[in-house]
Amino acid sequence: MYKQIVLPNPNVRLVLCGHVLGVSSRIDSIDDDLDGEADRTVAQLMYNYQNRKTDCGQLRILEFNTEDRSIMITTYSPVTDRYYRDYMFGDNYTFTLQDAF
Repeated sequence: MYKQIVLPNPNVRLVLCGHVLGVSSRIDSIDDDLDGEADRTVAQLMYNYQNRKTDCGQLRILEFNTEDRSIMITTYSPVTDRYYRDYMFGDNYTFTLQDAF
């Protein structure tokens, strides 16, 4: 998917994916015009709650703030009506997308 969709499309700035156990993130700098300098960054967020021992319908909530171009990420379960601490990102995680929205 990365080579077929992300690399050839300069409008791609954020990739959300899952179905691989665990949680991770990655920020790539991409040189679209091959001049040796990065033209954009792509944030990739992977999370998967299948087979969790808690099995409580956890979902990832992304809140987009257009003023400062940030995204705040939290994990919540409507089954237990509580927020969960993410072992990688903590209680919540905020990052900024460059040259997006």
